[in-house]
Amino acid sequence: MSTRLVFACAAALSLLGQSANAQAQIALANGAALPQISRPLIVDRTLATNDQNAARHITLAGEDEGIAHIRRLLGTSTVEEQWAFLPDQRMWIEIGVGEDKAQVETDVEYLKLILFGAPRVHLYHFHPARYFEPGVNASLALALPSPADVESSVKIAMLMEEANLATDVRNYVVSPHGVVEYEPTSIGSARMHAEATHPRAFVARDLLTLVTLRRSAFNLERMLDATPNASATEIIHELCSQLSSEFYRMEFYPNVS
Repeated sequence: MSTRLVFACAAALSLLGQSANAQAQIALANGAALPQISRPLIVDRTLATNDQNAARHITLAGEDEGIAHIRRLLGTSTVEEQWAFLPDQRMWIEIGVGEDKAQVETDVEYLKLILFGAPRVHLYHFHPARYFEPGVNASLALALPSPADVESSVKIAMLMEEANLATDVRNYVVSPHGVVEYEPTSIGSARMHAEATHPRAFVARDLLTLVTLRRSAFNLERMLDATPNASATEIIHELCSQLSSEFYRMEFYPNVS
């Protein structure tokens, strides 16, 4: 149900130097040079989960095509997975580690290299169909990012502020109901960075508390009692609205049938 940042020890860094097929595939992606940390890089036709992590998988596909791949995983995968999508190269790079039934961790050392080398990075993970109960009920909260997901987005934004990077980073979670985008606003990123050494860290603390409360079964049950005829889409839109402010934004893009 969540992504968690894990700062791993980086091994020797080198540019992509794998098979001729992989080099040819990468060349098609506008000559993008991918950093490598100990794990070989493998080119796949479609996005897939990889809980063995013996290699790092990449896929050359557009954003909508990649999202379609993720949607196919929703009903079959037993673990979560995470990718960095590079819009300018139309490339999906697997960045998940420690995948299990409830969360996926982020290979932060590798993600840092991507963030420092790409102008735009879209981070995707998914919440599988098994998290959700049929109908309009409290499980709809799981279509939103978890508190750990939101915390990861805040840490990434603060990293960007600290390094003074202009990389456009966006965060997305895919569920059977659609896609939710979430990240600090520019005002929020600056404020959270300014408060980073403050013992109370007001904005980040209040945000994480609010996410926990709004996603709670108690809040969902109250919403459903107050709006008994609301659709799943309307409930998720309302939850995103409750969690959006001048410091943070959430937006829901429902599936189009």
